[in-house]
Amino acid sequence: MEPNSQISFNDWYSVMPFADMIVVTQMTGAQIKEMVMNNAQRIVRPEEALDLEGYISRGFLHFSKELRYTIKLNSDATTAVAQDIMLNDKPIEAQLDETFNVAFSDFIVLRGAEGWNGEKVGAGLPDEVMGLDLTSLPKNDTGLVYRNEIIAFIKEHGVVDDSTGAVKDGRLQVIP
Repeated sequence: MEPNSQISFNDWYSVMPFADMIVVTQMTGAQIKEMVMNNAQRIVRPEEALDLEGYISRGFLHFSKELRYTIKLNSDATTAVAQDIMLNDKPIEAQLDETFNVAFSDFIVLRGAEGWNGEKVGAGLPDEVMGLDLTSLPKNDTGLVYRNEIIAFIKEHGVVDDSTGAVKDGRLQVIP
């Protein structure tokens, strides 16, 4: 698809073929920090050859602009860490006891898919990389379907660009 071209429902359906629901969970700052630390171990590392044909997702999560952090890769996935974690422009360490509403796909938070179930993540990662169990969190199923909400947003705004939210804003940095 060419940039700045019209997209159809079928185009978007090709990007998001599943009717994943939006589920809101309550997480403490400490749980969010643990989740981000776990996420740091899942990133595809520069030294890995990424073969898209045989690639199995590790469940690397992407977050809204209110959560910003740096992944320090270190020597391997087991030693990768998240640092300088900021939530709502404040260090996460100052918010560890606060509770936040966090939206996830039901695929992740209800089914524990892609290693978010407290077990080994797999997908080429060492056995020591265990997934955080997001299925045990309190949940509120919104009844909203991700794909439908994105399509409604595109219809309302007519475009997805810097002014409507599609912007590289530095929320995630990756360093050796």
